[in-house]
Amino acid sequence: LSVATTDGLSATGPRDLKAIRVSARALSHDTVAERLAAELEGGGERLLSEREIVSTERAAGERMLSAQLGGGRFHRADLIRLGEDGEPVEAIEVELTTKGAERLDQLLRAWRQAVAEKRLRRVVYRCTPRTRPFVERAVQRTRTESVIQVEGL
Repeated sequence: LSVATTDGLSATGPRDLKAIRVSARALSHDTVAERLAAELEGGGERLLSEREIVSTERAAGERMLSAQLGGGRFHRADLIRLGEDGEPVEAIEVELTTKGAERLDQLLRAWRQAVAEKRLRRVVYRCTPRTRPFVERAVQRTRTESVIQVEGL
């Protein structure tokens, strides 16, 4: 795992990104998301990482790639898959731990709204064997099967 320093970002990266702090809690999730991104990009896919999503939204002056949760809160996907035209096609969420049912349902409904607003075409949840049943039940509960796909990692 490598992380750009402030000097490294100044020399090569978008000017609006700050150096990140690595936490033990997020390390496993970030590592899996980055491995998935490397695999997809190695297969020819074009992606935005969560940090690139932040940069894109800041440059546009709006949160067009995030799911709106209400109360002025937003949620960004771990990755956004881009189409051949560079337009966002799919939000990709990596789920390694179970979330509470209420929180997960809120996220799924917010993603359904983002798809309804044509900001994305679909959302894919990539899950561990442990988390997949929880996400699948939430998709059924929220009736989001038409816009949210659940796959294994």
